[in-house]
Amino acid sequence: MTTIPELRNEIQHDLKELLALAEGTSPQTATEVEGALWTGMLGLGASLMALFFAHQAARWPVGRRYAVGEVAHEVEGVDFAEVGTKFGKVVVGRPVGR
Repeated sequence: MTTIPELRNEIQHDLKELLALAEGTSPQTATEVEGALWTGMLGLGASLMALFFAHQAARWPVGRRYAVGEVAHEVEGVDFAEVGTKFGKVVVGRPVGR
C-alpha cells in the first residue's frame, strides 16, 4: 500500500506537471494544453482521493476495538480493493474486523 507521505509527494509532483503545462515555453495550441490539463486534473483528483482513503484507513489501526450493536469486534488487518471515483479507480485499503 502506498503511504501517506508517498501520496503527498505524488500529489506535489502532479501539481508541478500541471503548472509546467500552463507555463510551458514551447508553442502549443489551447486545445492541446486543455486536453493535457484535463487528463492531468483527473489524475490529480484520483491521487487526492487515494490520500483521503489512506487517512480514513489510518484511523482504524490493527488492534482497534469497536462494537456493532452489542457485538465486540477488533481490526485484524487490511483488505485492498479498487473503488471507482469520479476521477477513476483508486486502490483502497479497508480495515477488516472480526
